[in-house]
Amino acid sequence: MRRVSKFLRKVILCYLVYALVGGILMFAISPQVSEDLHESSQPLHGNDGAALLNDRLKSFDARIHLLQDATDYIDIAYYTIYPGEAADIFFGEVLSAADRGVHVRILLDGIFHNLRFSLRSVFHALTHHQNIELRYWEPFNPFKPWTWQHRLHDKMLLVDGRYGILGGRNIGDQYYFDNEQYKPVFDMDVLIRGDADVSTSGLHAARSYFETLWHAPYAELQEPSRITERKVVDATNTYMEAASKYETSSDLPACVPVAMIHMVHNPLDRGSKDPAVLYAMRDYSNSAKERIVLQSPYIIINGAMRKHAEFTGEAERIFLTNSEAVSPNYLAIAGYLNNRKRLLRSSDIFEYQGPGSLHGKTILIDGTTVGIGTFNMDPRSSFLSTETMVFMESERLASQLEEMLECYMEASLPPPESQKVPFIKRLTILLVRLIVAPFHYML
Repeated sequence: MRRVSKFLRKVILCYLVYALVGGILMFAISPQVSEDLHESSQPLHGNDGAALLNDRLKSFDARIHLLQDATDYIDIAYYTIYPGEAADIFFGEVLSAADRGVHVRILLDGIFHNLRFSLRSVFHALTHHQNIELRYWEPFNPFKPWTWQHRLHDKMLLVDGRYGILGGRNIGDQYYFDNEQYKPVFDMDVLIRGDADVSTSGLHAARSYFETLWHAPYAELQEPSRITERKVVDATNTYMEAASKYETSSDLPACVPVAMIHMVHNPLDRGSKDPAVLYAMRDYSNSAKERIVLQSPYIIINGAMRKHAEFTGEAERIFLTNSEAVSPNYLAIAGYLNNRKRLLRSSDIFEYQGPGSLHGKTILIDGTTVGIGTFNMDPRSSFLSTETMVFMESERLASQLEEMLECYMEASLPPPESQKVPFIKRLTILLVRLIVAPFHYML
């Protein structure tokens, strides 16, 4: 018995070393990148229109309108789904559309999709419907630790080649509704109106990117589980009933013309990627003449990012991010605090004090150009995850985004000023800062 126990301990130790090296330490090697990669996508000058979706409820209603109006196809990609009213209504509308004959494709991150436990019935309802295909991006494999960091961080909803919503919001009550169970999360999406069949449309670029994701070898089709037909019917009826009871409180926002639209995404390779989105952020930032305001829930700029995306412009640069007091992500805020002193040497920082927290990923350049997407200003978004940013040239959108950012900045303070952080949280983050310091490239 002792020999067996000793053998098992050795096996476990070997596996932990294997997982540590393959899942974490291998990414410490500075990535070899192509300086020309950022030129692979080009700005488009077509007839697209766009509307900013800042209001939480209106952003949800816009999604519901698109699902209800769909007649041909719906393409969906999300990082995570949270149990709650938003998920019930959203998937109820997806199932209703599929019942109308709409072809639905859903791509979710293979680790953080959350279609387990209380949301397992969503999985059953989706996979048993003949008009719905569900795929997971890089599902968890304990024997391939190098795949654990290869996450799908995109969030997009594309409908009929006419409309698309891209941005930072996942599907969860905290992003859309006032709910006592959650603190509000403030984010930003963009509604794009165009024509996916026209090569100069941003929707053409978005659809092409979704096709690339969908047909990638990392996207695994999910087969239906063996359960009774009664359970499938009950699950389907539950979500469709939730959708039928929901009434939108706003119409689909009107879109304003954009002179230019440029969709940029990271490559899909495993391991350390060429930082295509980071390059685009650098290039647009360095083109600024007056002012840049960059919003990210956390800002962690490590040596590899500075090496490949050095800011050389003379424009005023402002970062808007969460304060230690309101950030719900202890790992990320720890990385930011370890990095903050260096950031203050070249930029002004405003730390949001609440209520709730910021989750938006936006950039405003000179009052003429806006960028909205999924890209956090950190090494994970730069080198590890799939990410998307949409840059648009429009003074009207820029004016709207500036007004929204000013509201958040009015509720912010420059460091080191901040509201008091609870002792336990402050102590926990201090300990996390010490732990994550050697692993900044993973944050």
